[in-house]
Amino acid sequence: MRIPRGSQFMMLSAFLTALISLGVKRLSHIPAVEVLFFNALGALVVSFTTLRYRQIPIWGQNRGLLFTRGIVGTLGVALYFFTLQHISLPSAMTLHYTAPIFAALIGIVMVQEPVRLQQWLFFALSFAGIILINGFSLTEASWYVFSGLAGAFFRGLSNSIVRKIEHTEHPLVVTFYSYLATVPLTGAYLLYNFVRLQIQDWMLLGIISALGYIAHYYTVKAYQLGPVAPVAATAYIAVIYALLLSYLFLDETLSASTLLGVGLILLGVLRNVFSRHKKTS
Repeated sequence: MRIPRGSQFMMLSAFLTALISLGVKRLSHIPAVEVLFFNALGALVVSFTTLRYRQIPIWGQNRGLLFTRGIVGTLGVALYFFTLQHISLPSAMTLHYTAPIFAALIGIVMVQEPVRLQQWLFFALSFAGIILINGFSLTEASWYVFSGLAGAFFRGLSNSIVRKIEHTEHPLVVTFYSYLATVPLTGAYLLYNFVRLQIQDWMLLGIISALGYIAHYYTVKAYQLGPVAPVAATAYIAVIYALLLSYLFLDETLSASTLLGVGLILLGVLRNVFSRHKKTS
């Protein structure tokens, strides 16, 4: 059975995302915003050069929405990197992949998409998984869970904006605007909080930047090729990659309750994705 091109692109993007997350985890001694700045700076140069070489109009047709997506996307990634540096790789990635829940809730306002009763049940299932990961008490780690969820919210908002412009903007233009917004926003922070980098840090940042550009492009391309439900579901293979990478390279061990929480979140989100697909098909 042939895998649809959209899902193929998302599988590639998911693997690259897991590798990027591993790299960010290795750079935990550097502020997350600084990692994001250098990641975006290199990708911005590559993105601009690619657009010029292929003679694609740089500024697009929906500049306001493109800039807005760039800003909320920056917030989402910054919060994800921050979370990633403080909790386990699989847990951080799972929290980040709750974005479709927020996308569904945002869709009520942005595109007037109603949420059915069974979808609320799936949301509750994912929320139960979050409680299993965090526990019932507020600890220092709880704030990292909240930051992960906040990052997922901004990612969900970013994906909702992509849906509004998917038929009018080239994926390279969408990618370009993301980095165009990220560089000045994170650069302003670095004026007062810069940490000196070692040679190995520069090398790893370069790899992360290159992989990030490729992953971002194929994510946008995958959603444009659609259909949305199977493409979105394919993205969750990144959590499997994260579990393997954390075991092989980070020596991270997860408790049974955390693994169960990861499973409940994935189950709730995936059921929600396919529930929305059935409603619109």
